[in-house]
Amino acid sequence: MNMKRMASLCIVMIVILLTAVTPGFAESALTSDIGDEYIKAAVERLNALGIIDGMDDGKYHPKAPVTREQLAKILVVTLGLEDSLPTQAETSFKDVDAERWSAGYISAAAAQGLIQGYPDGRFQPEKRVSYAEALTMLIRCLGYADQDLQGPWPENYLTQAEVLNITDNLAFSPAESADRGAVAVMTNHTLDAPVREQDSSSEVKTLLSLRQREDEEESGQEQDALELTLEDAIEAALQDNPTIEQAQLALEDSKVKYERGEFSIKKVEDSIKDIYGKHSLTYLEQITKNELINELSWEIAQRDYQDTVDTQKAEIEKMYFSVVHAQKNAEIYEENVNVSKALYENTQKRFALGLVTQKDVASAELNYEKARKDLTDIGQKLKTAKMNLNIMLGYGVTDEVILADNPDHKPLPEVDMAEVLKHAQENRTDLVKAQLAHEVAKIEMDITAKKYPPLVYEYRTKEVALKQAEQVLENAAKMVEMDVRNKYSTVLNKKEAIRIGEKSVGLAQKVVDLTTISHDAGVAVLTDVQQAQIAFKAEQLMLAQNILDYNLAVLGFEKSLGNELEMAK
Repeated sequence: MNMKRMASLCIVMIVILLTAVTPGFAESALTSDIGDEYIKAAVERLNALGIIDGMDDGKYHPKAPVTREQLAKILVVTLGLEDSLPTQAETSFKDVDAERWSAGYISAAAAQGLIQGYPDGRFQPEKRVSYAEALTMLIRCLGYADQDLQGPWPENYLTQAEVLNITDNLAFSPAESADRGAVAVMTNHTLDAPVREQDSSSEVKTLLSLRQREDEEESGQEQDALELTLEDAIEAALQDNPTIEQAQLALEDSKVKYERGEFSIKKVEDSIKDIYGKHSLTYLEQITKNELINELSWEIAQRDYQDTVDTQKAEIEKMYFSVVHAQKNAEIYEENVNVSKALYENTQKRFALGLVTQKDVASAELNYEKARKDLTDIGQKLKTAKMNLNIMLGYGVTDEVILADNPDHKPLPEVDMAEVLKHAQENRTDLVKAQLAHEVAKIEMDITAKKYPPLVYEYRTKEVALKQAEQVLENAAKMVEMDVRNKYSTVLNKKEAIRIGEKSVGLAQKVVDLTTISHDAGVAVLTDVQQAQIAFKAEQLMLAQNILDYNLAVLGFEKSLGNELEMAK
C-alpha cells in the first residue's frame, strides 16, 4: 500500500470509528489532570476514537514525554492496522527485537514510509520524540513525502505543518521533546487537515468516494454493491496508477532521447557515407554503432514500460484471486458451522433419549462454538482482503464489491514448449538487454579490428569483452529457458494437486457420511464424527489453497514468456 492510499485510509478510519469506539476510562478521570482546554478537547476526541488512552492510574498525564515507539503505535492505531499486527514482527532496525512490544507497530509504520531509522541502522525506540520528528510522521500520514516539500528537513515539514494548521495552539522548539499533551493536539489537528490532493489519483478518489458515501448514509440513502469482473478490476487498477505514470514518464523521456539520437545520426550519415564510404571505419564507428544502440535502447525502454504494466496487472490478478480464495474459505467454514450445529442438536436429542452422555453433549457444543469462532476469524480475513482490493482499485475502503468472475481454475491453453520457448527468447527483456550488449561488443570488435593488429592490447581487450558478452548472452538464454520450464512444471504440479485434492475431498465426504451413519446406529462414537468432519474441512481448505496456488502459478508462467511488442516509432 503506498503513502497516498494510506493517507486516505487514515481519514477513513477516523470517519468509521467516530461514533463506534468508546473510551477506556471515564472522561472525568482521563482529563482530570488537564488544565489546557485545547489539550483536553483533543484527548477526549482521540480517546473516543480509540487512538490514545490514559496511563495506569487512568489519567492522561499531558506533561509526560512520548517515545518514538509510542508515537509509532499512535500512527498505526490511527490507520486501523492494529488488528492485523503479528504477535512478533521482524524489523529492519538492529535495536528492535521481534519480541519487543512495539516491534509490530514499528514494522507497520516503517513499511508505510511513516517513520525512518538513523544512519547507523538503529530506530532508538525509547528515545523521546521531538516536535520535528512527530510533525514529520503525522504529515506523512496525509500523503506527503520528502520530494513533495521544498527546503531542508525539518524546515520543510514544519512549514507544511503550519500551512495545514497542525501546529495551531502550540508554542514549541522543533528540537524539544514533544509531550503527551502536544502530541494529542497535533494528532487531533492532523485528523482535520486535508489529504494531499494535487492530482486526480485513485488514492484521492478513494477518500472522496468515502466522504460521498458518508453523506449518503447520513441522508438515509443506501449504496448498491458494485459488481466487478477481473477485467474491470484490472482496468480500474491501471487508471491513475502512480507506478504506471512514472513508467510512462520514463518511456516518454526515452522516446525523446531516441528521436534526438535518430536526428543526430541522420544529420551526419549522408556526409560520412559520401566522404568515407558506407563500409569505412568512420561510418561503422559513428553511424552503424550508434544506430544499433539507439534502436535497441528504445526497444528496451518500451519493454521495460510494458513489464511495469504487466506487473501491475499481475498484482491485481493476485489480489482478485486472493479475495476469491478467502470467499471460498469462508464458505467452507460456514458449512462447517452448519454441520457442527446439526451434530450438536442431534447429540442433545440423543442425550434426552439416554443414548449418549453429558460429556458427548459438552464435546459437541464445544466443537460447535469452535466452528463459530473459526468462521468469525475467517470472516475478518475476508473483510481485510476485500478492503485491500478496494484500496488497490481506488474505491472506498468499505465499498461492497461483488466479484463477478469466480474461476476455480485460471484457463491455460495447450502449451507447445518449443513455441513458448521461442516466444520467450524473442520477448524477454533480460534477454534483449543481453543481446544489445552482445551486438555492441561485436561492433566494437569490428571497429578495433580495423584499427589495431591482433596482438596489441586494445585488440585483445575487445576480443575478451566480446567473448564475455557471448557468454552472458548464452547464459541468459539458458536461464530464460530454465525459468519457463520451471514455471510450466509448477503449473502442471499445481494442476495435479487440484485433481488429487478434488478426489480427496470426495473421499473425505464419504468418510463423514459413513461415520455419521455409524454414529446414528450406535457403532461409532461422537469423536469419530468430529474427527471425520475436521479431516473433511482440512481437505476442502487444502483444495482451495491448491486452486489459488495454481492460478498464481499460471500468472508466473505467463510472465516468464515476456511481452510481444508492437514497436512504436
